[in-house]
This record gives sequence, C-alpha cells and structure tokens, in this order.
Amino acid sequence: MKSKTSFFDRRVSLHLLRRFWPLFLLWLAILLLAGPVGLNVNAHQEPARVITDLRSDLLSSGRGAVWLSALMGALMAMGMLSYLYFPRDCGLINSLPLRRETVYFTAVLTGLVPMLLTDVLVFALLWLFYGQYGAGARYFLWWLEMTLLANAGFYGFACFCGTLTGNVLVLPAVYVVLNCAVAVFEAAVRGVFTALLYGYTFDSLLLEWASPLLWLTDHAESTVLTHMEAERGIAADYAPIGLGYLAGLCAAGIVFALLGALVIRRRHMETAGEVVAVPILRPVFRACMALGCGMLGSMVLVEEFLRGLYGTGKFATLALSMCAFAALGWFAAEMLMKKTLRVFDHGWREIGVLCAGLLVFAVLTKLDVAGYETRIPAAEDIESIDMTYMASSGITERESIDAWLDFHRGIIAHRERNEAAESGPWYGVPMFYRLRDGSTLRRFYKLPTDNESRADPASDIRAWENINNLPEVRLKRVWADKALTADDIHEAWIEVRTPLDAQSAISNHIVLTPAQAVSLWREGIIPDAEAGNIARWRIRDSAEDDAERTNISVAIMCRVRREEGMFMDHLDEQVLFSSENTLRWLKDNMGLTPSEQIHGSHDDQQLEIAALPIEQPQNQQQ
Repeated sequence: MKSKTSFFDRRVSLHLLRRFWPLFLLWLAILLLAGPVGLNVNAHQEPARVITDLRSDLLSSGRGAVWLSALMGALMAMGMLSYLYFPRDCGLINSLPLRRETVYFTAVLTGLVPMLLTDVLVFALLWLFYGQYGAGARYFLWWLEMTLLANAGFYGFACFCGTLTGNVLVLPAVYVVLNCAVAVFEAAVRGVFTALLYGYTFDSLLLEWASPLLWLTDHAESTVLTHMEAERGIAADYAPIGLGYLAGLCAAGIVFALLGALVIRRRHMETAGEVVAVPILRPVFRACMALGCGMLGSMVLVEEFLRGLYGTGKFATLALSMCAFAALGWFAAEMLMKKTLRVFDHGWREIGVLCAGLLVFAVLTKLDVAGYETRIPAAEDIESIDMTYMASSGITERESIDAWLDFHRGIIAHRERNEAAESGPWYGVPMFYRLRDGSTLRRFYKLPTDNESRADPASDIRAWENINNLPEVRLKRVWADKALTADDIHEAWIEVRTPLDAQSAISNHIVLTPAQAVSLWREGIIPDAEAGNIARWRIRDSAEDDAERTNISVAIMCRVRREEGMFMDHLDEQVLFSSENTLRWLKDNMGLTPSEQIHGSHDDQQLEIAALPIEQPQNQQQ
C-alpha cells in the first residue's frame, strides 16, 4: 500500500516526539548553559572592556555550541533512527502502510527541526539579555549561524551513519571514526613516509578538511581585528574563523542525509541488530579495519616502543608489524559482524592480499622510487631558504645558498650515521626551500651531537654551526634587514650579572628607553654583527666560548605587524669581549664596563640567579 504522503508522516513524528522529548530538553539545557547562563558580563567595568569581554564570550560560546552539536547530532540520530536497531520495532514500523523513505525522512526532520528551533529560541534569549551592552548584532548572528550550521551538518551525517549499522551502540563509533578517518589515514601514511624516507617531514595534513572534528580542533579559533584600548574607549573587534567551512559542513550533512534514504531503500529488515546492515559494505568494513589497524598499529609500535631502531631493522619491524596488525584488524571486524570468536578458519586469502599490498607499499617507500631523499633544488631555482630556528627570515644571498646546498649534500651523504642519531643525543635541523616557481620543498634531519661529532670539524653538526654563523644569517639574527625605529620598540633592557659566590649570582636589569635601544642597536650591535663579534651560535658551549663572553647581555623586544595581527619579536644577545662597538656604547652611555661571564661548570650545573628590581638607565637619552 502506498503512503499518503511522500516524505513526512505526522503520526510517526508525534510518536517519536513523545518517546524522545528528553533529548530536546537536554539540548535546550545545554544551549542555555553555553549561552545566556554561561556568559558573565560585569556592567560596572569600563564600556570598552564590557563590550570586548561580551564579544569574546559570544564567539567562545558559539565554538562551544559547535562541539556540542557534534555530540548532540549522534545522540539525536540514535533516538530518531532507533526503529532500525531492534527487530520488534523494525517489524512494526515496516508493517505500516508507509514507504521506507517516508519513515526515514520523518525521523530525520523530527530530530532536526526542533533542534534548529531551540537554537533560534536561545538566540532570542541571548539578544534579550545581552543586546543592551553594545556588542553588535553581528556577534549574536554569528553565534546563531555557527549553531544552526553545525546542527544541520553533524546531525545529517549522523543520520547517514545510522543507516549503515543495525546496532544502536555501533552508530556513535561509526560516526566518530568516519568523522576522523580521512585525516587519520593520511597521517598514518605520512607516518610511514617519516619512518622510511630520510628527511621526510610535514607540518599539516592536506585532507584534514575532510575530517570535521579534527579540522575544527585546529582552525575554529577567532582572529583579532582590533586590539582593545580601554583608555581610548576602543573595544576589541573579532572575526570568527570557519563560517565558510561550517556552511560546507551543513551542505555535506544534507547530502549525506539524502544518501541515507538510498541506503534505507536497499536495507533489509532482518539486519536490525547487525553491526553492518548493508551486505555490500561488509568486505569494505573488513578491509578498512585491516588497513587502519595495520598502518596505525605498526606506527605506534615503532615510534613509541622501538624508537632505537633505524635502517634495515626499522624497515623489517615496520613491514612485519603492518602485516600482523592488519590480520588482527581483519579478524576483529569478522568477530564483530559474526558475533563469534570462531573466525580463524577462513579469510586467510583476503588477508594475504592485503598484506601483500602493504608490503609493496613499504618496499616502494623504502626504495624511494620517487627520488624524494636525494632531491635538492638547483641554486638558481631558489628564492629563499628558511631556517626557522636561527634566523628571522629566509637567507637569499647566493653565497649563503651555495653554502647551504653543500651542507644539505653532506647530510645526504652521511645518511647512515645521521639515522643512528635517534639512539643518542641529536639536534633537529629543519629546511624550508621557497622556489621561484612558487613551490616549496621541506626537509627535517636529526644530526648526532655526541662528543665525537662535536669534536670532528667535518661533521654535519659542525657544518650546521658554520651555517648559522654565516654573515647573512648572523645579521638577520640581529634584525639588520629591518628599518627599526623608536616607535617599533616595545621593551628593552640590559642585564648585568654579578657573582655572590661560586654557585650564585645576582641579576640586575637596566631599562633602556626606545631611543637608547635603537641607538645601541645601530651603533653597537649591527657593526659588531658585521664583524662577527656578536650573535655567534654554538650547538653546545665550551670553556673557550664561555671565556669570550662578558657578564652583560642585551634584550630588545619590538613590535611586528603581520596579517594575523600584532606580534613581538625578541632579540637577546650576550656581549663578547670582542664586541668593541657595543662595549663602547655601554661605557659611553651607561657607564658599564664588562667582567668575565658568570657561569657554572660544563656538567650543565645551574646557577642560582636572584633578580634585582629593575633600574632606570643611568643616563637618559631623549
């Protein structure tokens, strides 16, 4: 018998509302706590502070509502689609003169519409109680937009996940796994590359956007457009990040909810109670469990418990563990679907095929068929090389680039020794090439820092010291490429350490005015850096290095404006006895003369330093 309505049945909807009304009450309570009740406005503060706090709290509440929507979507789908998971309920619902699609869409809409109406109700309460404080209507609308989009997106995807299984407890597990599967699998593949490819590194996942829970974790923070200046009555202005992504998530949720109707049309009533309700997906479930367990299990074993392995031993252990964990994953999936432990008498052929595929992947990676390990760009193709840790910006001079490329070739030539560095002390060296065609090339190497390597002038770690003491790198370390003015200075001081006894010293800080800081930087630090008499870098200090240092250091903090907002850059350099220009400035302007640096023995003994109150400069320069 055909249904009287195509997509919605009022009686089924009322039945679901009567059974699961506590879920809607729970969502209302959660939103009230995250919204009107959770916000804390102190009207007795300055208006700019009140507006700033309210704007920040509204966006934080909206982000919280997004995460709560992810949880509520799964709970609501478990309730609305519960008729699919119990044989009696499934038999009764399918005996009604209604099409399967009608029952399904009725359940989906019965869960979604009240959730969205609850969002609107709480938004109205937010505006009623807090609209008077002047935060701006767009912040309240952003809160509503984030909540509505997240509700529709997560709930729609949860409904699709609900059609794939016949077990109400499996639904949330499938929902969470599929929400993270793409990014986790990419991370596992890249983890294998990191373990087997010399120098491989990555800083972000290309497909993280396909895993909403992980993407929102990394990208859902707000950005500051204008900083607060309470004394001028200026409130901070913010902008939410991720509204476009949430709109895409909403659209994807609607599409997945519609795809769920296609699954329902082919789904058999007898699958109620089964882990996988769609027969065609059962081999897919086994294969995914096997691949996931094989990749993740082997990486956890090698990286967390067998870190001392390298070379052939690491490859063999990784390859064998991939096969072992893949077999375990396949049998675990079979146990879940058949609800028995007697599954070891079949499936070995399928497991063999999967393990063969994993072995081929591992072997091809180890052989570096793509030539990743030996790829070094030509000098004429390089725009700049970022050193990340040691310089404020990339090196660009041809002489520095040539020295860097020689250093990179040496690291590749000494691969075997460097790969063994993980079993002892090592230092991480990042490389980031920016090429003229707009592409980039990234590498990361671990260089041994044992006594033998540091004593060998031809070792890679000594070559790394030489790179960091190239004239261009040393000058960039002291901001020689900046047109620094007094307006850029945020804070500056001179630290003078004076011994009390063999094991303790006092630290005296003398504050510099912005004009003094710029003068010291221009007349002292920059000329000394050009001569190589300041801003030197060592992987580990020696007694000879300590003997070169005075008891005076200079620290300058300047403001740096970037696209993301205003940041602080920090210069902190120890003055050497050979820093003639800096010492001359300190004597002429501050009346300071150096003494031997206060330091402990070279078994990394730490001195007790007592900080004295900050003093004003002896000679103020206006």
